[in-house]
Amino acid sequence: MIEGPHLFERFLDLAGGSPRAPYHMRRIVLTEAYREQLAAAGRLDDVVALGAEVGLVSPSTLERLTDSQAPQGVAAIVTLPEEARRMDERALALASRRTLRVVLTHGIADPGNAGTLIRTAAGFGAHLYLAHEGCDLFGPKTLRATAGAIADIPAGEVHDPSRLLRTLAARDVAIIAAVSHGGTSLASLRAPGRAVVLLGSEPRGLPSAWVRHADLRVTIPLHRGVESLNVAVAGGILLYHLSGGSTPRRQGPGRR
Repeated sequence: MIEGPHLFERFLDLAGGSPRAPYHMRRIVLTEAYREQLAAAGRLDDVVALGAEVGLVSPSTLERLTDSQAPQGVAAIVTLPEEARRMDERALALASRRTLRVVLTHGIADPGNAGTLIRTAAGFGAHLYLAHEGCDLFGPKTLRATAGAIADIPAGEVHDPSRLLRTLAARDVAIIAAVSHGGTSLASLRAPGRAVVLLGSEPRGLPSAWVRHADLRVTIPLHRGVESLNVAVAGGILLYHLSGGSTPRRQGPGRR
């Protein structure tokens, strides 16, 4: 379920023919006030063209239908692409690219952290965001935390991360594990052209089996007394460094 005008209109744009994210809106509920906003913006025809079930509801009904305390006029049920539940194949299909940046997380339980990492990965030009265990990437709280960036990067679950890492390593894709202690200093890390960045949960970190696959273990140096960073903050610092310290050019619609 997606909630609020920002996410709804982002997905509405994608549903209008973009090949980047084959999401399909099935049911839409909106308030009369938001319907008037769509009409004023000339977007009611776009909604009708979706062929989805559309219903008008009161603000109080919309609040009961969603988990938001202050819903903003619209919610919709969206069908995910089938590949979102099996991203192993998608990652392997991209392994021959000359440049490749993949984020693979383990056990990120907090939807806010997961959504922020998706937004950060998209912002720094990553090609895929993959997750194993942890929260639902497509839950309402995670989606809100992405601020719409879930539409800008293919994201989904992997089922056999160890096999995926072995295969990518065999294809000369660098495996970079973020560890809280004992890794190479971030300042000395030279960004490889093709890499998978591994990020683990704050309480447990990365599984030892994942770390064994890593070509590089990277630690962000901290002042004494600070044990570790929030995983979303650490991921942002690492991805910024790997991007060369500059914001990548926005990818065009055909490069998803």
